[in-house]
Parts: sequence; C-alpha cells; structure tokens
Amino acid sequence: IAYSVNSDSFLPAITFDDPKNKTLSGSTLQVDGSLDLMYYRKDLVVSGNKENFLGIILKHKLSQITTTINATATNFQITNIKASFIPTHEELSINLANAKMTYSTGKKEAAIDFGTSINSTLITSRPTIIAAAENNSTFFNIEIMRIGFLTVEDITAYTDLEVKPGVKYTININISPKDTYLIHKNQSAVLINGQIWMRHNLGANTN
Repeated sequence: IAYSVNSDSFLPAITFDDPKNKTLSGSTLQVDGSLDLMYYRKDLVVSGNKENFLGIILKHKLSQITTTINATATNFQITNIKASFIPTHEELSINLANAKMTYSTGKKEAAIDFGTSINSTLITSRPTIIAAAENNSTFFNIEIMRIGFLTVEDITAYTDLEVKPGVKYTININISPKDTYLIHKNQSAVLINGQIWMRHNLGANTN
C-alpha cells in the first residue's frame, strides 16, 4: 500500500481499529478534505532471491477542478474575485485495504484560489480539491467579482456540475460585455463593446 497527499512535508498517520492487533482491513487514514489524496495497492509475493519491484503509480482519489475566466472581450482586467464550489466535505476516511472512502457529515465551501493570475483579462485557478461522492448537483458560486469598474455579487453560475472522485475537470467561463446606459465619473455615458463613451460633448447642455 502506498499513499500520499501531494506534500513533501506532511503525511497522515494510519489509524488502527485495534492498536494491539494491527491489520490491513482495520487500517484507515483520516484526511482533511482539502488535501490531494492519492492511493496505490499492489498484491506482491516478496522474494529474497531477486529484486522486488513495487511499480507504484499513485492515483488521485478526489476530484480536481481548474477554473478559467476569460474577460478579454470586455477590455478590462479582473481585479478581484471570490468564488467557490459547494459542497465539499471537511474530512474523509479511507480504508487502506480496499480504498473505500467515507465522508464526514460536516460540509463546507471549496474556495477557488486564482493565485497570481489575478489582475489580468484571463485568470486561471489552481486545481480545487472536491471531497464528495459522485454527484451531478455541485454548485459553482461567485461571491464577488470585479472587472474594470464593474462589480457583481452573489452569482450562482452552475447548480448541476458533475463531480466524480478521481476525475479532473476544467471549467471555462467567457465574460461578454453587455451594452448599457450608465453614469461614469458623474457623467452620462454608454457602455458599447466593453468601451465607455460619453453621451454628450463635455460642457454641452444635456437638457
């Protein structure tokens, strides 16, 4: 059995159902739901007369979602965003013998981290770990997003995302400008193809 949480400094300890009688079937890991859990099992008869190759290939046990938001059509940068996937479980346990996973009752939001890609017209997140059983009802919420001078809040972009443990997904969102009338810097203006235009000559009688 080999396992990892994709860290060079941390490895969850094994918990035994009976510490005085340690068995593989009674061995589990308690893992934080935000960690990238990977697992491998191989049944091998070990020989003392030759080299024994483990051939470890770790496989991801949880879902990963990479999110890209493209606001190039607006001609403005995305300067602030707070978004998340809902729900994900706070913790899970995995049986080392058969890789069966059990999720905690506590649920939370899986915050999306866009890192240093912010302040650009095209931003891409780091992979977001989703600790959840297979479903097609995962929410993608945008709590706040600022593009140029416009701020939008409380947007539920999706309510029916498919999530399957061990599968990696990519979400691409394109932001298109919508022509509208607005007041910009106390001036009557219009937004056309992402560009702001005054509706009157400066100093003109707008009546």
